[in-house]
Amino acid sequence: MVDVLVKKWVFAKKFEGDARQENFKLIEEKLETNMKDGEMFTEAEFIAVDPYLRVEQLTEEGHDTILGTQVAKVLESKSKAFSVGSYVMGELGWRTNTICDESKVENLPEVGDLPVSSALGIYGMSGMTAYFGIHDVLDPKSGEVFFVSSAAGSVGNLAGQIAKIKGCKVIGSAGSQEKCDWLTKELGFDHVFNYKTTKLEDAVSEFSPSGIDCYFDNVGGEFTTAMIRHIRPNGRIYCCGSISTYNDDENQPKGPYPWYYICQQNIRIEGKDVRSVRKDRYIQAQQQMLQWVQQGKLKYREHITTGFENIPTAFLELFHGKTIGKAVVKV
Repeated sequence: MVDVLVKKWVFAKKFEGDARQENFKLIEEKLETNMKDGEMFTEAEFIAVDPYLRVEQLTEEGHDTILGTQVAKVLESKSKAFSVGSYVMGELGWRTNTICDESKVENLPEVGDLPVSSALGIYGMSGMTAYFGIHDVLDPKSGEVFFVSSAAGSVGNLAGQIAKIKGCKVIGSAGSQEKCDWLTKELGFDHVFNYKTTKLEDAVSEFSPSGIDCYFDNVGGEFTTAMIRHIRPNGRIYCCGSISTYNDDENQPKGPYPWYYICQQNIRIEGKDVRSVRKDRYIQAQQQMLQWVQQGKLKYREHITTGFENIPTAFLELFHGKTIGKAVVKV
C-alpha cells in the first residue's frame, strides 16, 4: 500500500474563555503505511465529540491530533486480532485515517439493532458513565427522588432512564421546551423544567418539596451550589460533569459552598472516572444496557453532524444547547 494523505484537526491557538472555531485548524499529513506486525490501517466512520475535552485536551498550539473516540473500519491489517472489513473502537482522535497497534483499539460491543455509532454513546463512555455513576455511587432505591441536570445530554438522559428502571421518581433540568417534552413524553421522566425560565428553587418546591435523595450532576457551578441545599439527609451526589464551568479556565467559581449543611445532612459527594472500571464489569454493564434496550426500557438518541470538516462545529454546539442525546460526527 502506498503512502496516503490524511486529514486531522489540531489546535490553532490556545483556549481563552469560550471555545471558538478559530481554536481549531484542519491540516493534511502524509501517513507512512509500512505497517508492522500487530498493526492496522483504519478509516474513521464516526467520531464522538464530548464537552469534557475542553478541559482534558492540551491547550497549547501544536500538531498533536485533538482527542476523540472513533468507530473506524479496518482497511488493511497485519493483526491477527482484527481482520480487514471489521469495525474497531479506540481513542484515535479527530483524524480520517490512522495506523495503530492492535492494543490501541477494541472490538465493538454487541449493539443489537442500533447503528455502530451507538458504541460511542449508549454502549460507550456516555452509557458507562450513566450506569456506573448510578450503580457504584448513587445506588438509588425504589421510591427515592432522583434529580439529573443537563438531562437531555448524552449521559443525563440515560441516567434518568436507568433511575426510572430502578423505580425512582425522576426530575430533570434542560435548556429548551423541546428537550423537556422529549424527556417527559418519550423517555418517561416524571418532571422536567427549563432552567432558563424556571428557578431551581421553584421547580424543587413544586415537584419534590421534601427534597432530593440522589443528584446526578452534569453542570456544576452555581446550579450545584443551589442544589446541595435541597438534598435530603443521607443523600448522595455524583459529580459527573461541570459543563457550566468548562470555558472558565482558572476563573471557575470558588463557592461559597454549604459545607456545614453537607456535614449536618450527612451528604455523600463522589466522582468516578469510568475509564478505571475493570474490563469484565464494563462488558457486563454493556450487556445490561443492551438488554434494557431490547426490552424497550431504554431509548437512545443521537445528534449526528455529517462531514469531517464540521467536527469543530459539532463540538461547539455542545456548549450552546443545540444537541439532544449523544453528539457524533459521521465522517
